[in-house]
Amino acid sequence: MSISDIPLLIQMTNSIGIDIVDVKDFKKRIKRTFPLKKRLFTEYEVSYCSKKGIEHLAGRFAVKEAFAKACNLNNLSWGDVEVRNLPSGKPYLVINQRVKNKLKIKDVEISISHTKHIAVGVVMLSIK
Repeated sequence: MSISDIPLLIQMTNSIGIDIVDVKDFKKRIKRTFPLKKRLFTEYEVSYCSKKGIEHLAGRFAVKEAFAKACNLNNLSWGDVEVRNLPSGKPYLVINQRVKNKLKIKDVEISISHTKHIAVGVVMLSIK
């Protein structure tokens, strides 16, 4: 049996992306290029992370990069995806409807982890 014998539905169900960010380097880039923060993040993301520390913003950047890798789209904008949090603290993505429709996204799961030095973001997409 080869991969071509498996129905397309099974072949196309999940896509995974992962990214890791050096927090110290990320902080330097954000401070050096002031408009960068505004280009990469929504007001909500900046506000939420301002109370917590730069590693939280770096984690959101890692998730956005991981999402881009999982999507494999050429015309993805930073504003097409926003990282929010449930009251429990669990992060989730708010995805632009155009991107959702184009990819036929059924479900998205994300995870963010960080220390003072490293931030990691993982995204798993389930495709219809």
